[in-house]
Amino acid sequence: MKLEDYINNVREEILASRYDAFKGPSMVPHSEIFSEITEYHERMVGKLLRPVMCVIISDALGGEHAEAVHLGASIELVHAGSLVHDDMIDDDLFRRGMQTIHEKFSVKSAILFGDILFVASAASVRTLPDHHMSMAFKELMDVYGRASSGAMRENNRNPWDMQEYADVIKLKTASLYRASARLGCVASNATEDTKQIISSWAEDIGMCFQLEDDIADIRQSIKKGEPIGDVKDGKTTLPIILLKQKYPALEKQCQKYIDGVNNLQDIAGLVTMLDEGIEETRKHIEITVTKAEHRLEMIPFKEGYLDLLKQYGRYIVESMRKEE
Repeated sequence: MKLEDYINNVREEILASRYDAFKGPSMVPHSEIFSEITEYHERMVGKLLRPVMCVIISDALGGEHAEAVHLGASIELVHAGSLVHDDMIDDDLFRRGMQTIHEKFSVKSAILFGDILFVASAASVRTLPDHHMSMAFKELMDVYGRASSGAMRENNRNPWDMQEYADVIKLKTASLYRASARLGCVASNATEDTKQIISSWAEDIGMCFQLEDDIADIRQSIKKGEPIGDVKDGKTTLPIILLKQKYPALEKQCQKYIDGVNNLQDIAGLVTMLDEGIEETRKHIEITVTKAEHRLEMIPFKEGYLDLLKQYGRYIVESMRKEE
């Protein structure tokens, strides 16, 4: 089974299920502006990494494929809603080359549209069998809380505290991968032990995905000669944190960074050494992914799926390297 073919097939199924979620009784009638925003937003759909994870896990465990696609679409709606709100919080003007929802329409419309995406996600699981519906709803409520808590903590963390940084990405980013994995387990009636192992693997993959995302942000900023990352919000990421810890002499330049330097020449020493911070971060990523893969070997997946899952985990992490 080729991973690329599998992903492409599942993506199409998830997109169809995602659109169907807006046709339920909880989602009509809506205003004309809602239809306009929905049509615009559908063109912003990304790689669908999280919902595909839900489906591949269910398939690997012999679960109901159609139900897994349905649950994959539900977690994608959560992710989409969180991005709409994140873009407002971060004052981002563009996402995937298109104006963000609040920029294209209005802040009020974006807030409400993000809320509607969350509602659509929760409402979509009502068609599942009762025991699966209750478990799926619990997972969705859990990830709502985790992601929201992570976003709140991100805007109030110590920028140089590595543990606080890890806690934020675990809640904000990795929680969505964790929920995707657990929903795949719901669709396949997995045991609690299996669910714990798989959700732990998925959480580690999600953490590493965010680390690669942070590296991509750094690379892009340097290429464009722009401030590194979200300087305006005082945010830092692992490559920068590691450099500050290893080289105390960089403290002044690190402080300029956190104060929101607009000229990269002012932090030339830090920029010059960023490759070292990135290399150390990627060593951590490789160790984490390899350990996570070993845990999967404890589970009796259907033939061929252990290797496919390992491939997919690395595909998720490495997908961000293409963004550099």
